[in-house]
Amino acid sequence: MKSHTLILVRHATAEYRGARSDHSRTLTEEGRQQARELGRILAQHIPEVDAGAYSDAQRTTQTYHLITEHMKVMGTQWSDKGLYMAAASDLIDYARTLSDERSLLLVGHEPTISHAGSVLARGSTKVLSRGVPTATAVICRFTGEWADLAPECAEVDILHVDRLGQYHNLTSAG
Repeated sequence: MKSHTLILVRHATAEYRGARSDHSRTLTEEGRQQARELGRILAQHIPEVDAGAYSDAQRTTQTYHLITEHMKVMGTQWSDKGLYMAAASDLIDYARTLSDERSLLLVGHEPTISHAGSVLARGSTKVLSRGVPTATAVICRFTGEWADLAPECAEVDILHVDRLGQYHNLTSAG
């Protein structure tokens, strides 16, 4: 059986004022630093992924590109408008369409990221049930084919970079 890794990332801190629409909100300077640091931390755990996808919102696009300055994407990378309003079940279905890839980096929004992680997590994760802060990666590892991705199938690690650029492992946080 193959092992697979799905990395679900909530975008880094974005501006609240000045944008014409929610879709066009960009990262703050803190957010850009968070995304770079999250990329550095992720690359220490998972140096490369086979594919990458991100919502077409400005803040997720920026987060994705800053993360991938450190984490190499070996194959296809794409922006997907559907990820902007996706539900957790949509993200899981999205991953189920993969075939040869062993890993996928997916950057999106709340509450979708925490909910998808919560559905996939084996056992209870209080952090996910409360939602995750910006600049958080939910790393889901499971054995089987992508098509077999199902509730409670994955071991989950939760990594976060706060607004001060400090790294926290939230996996066992209560």
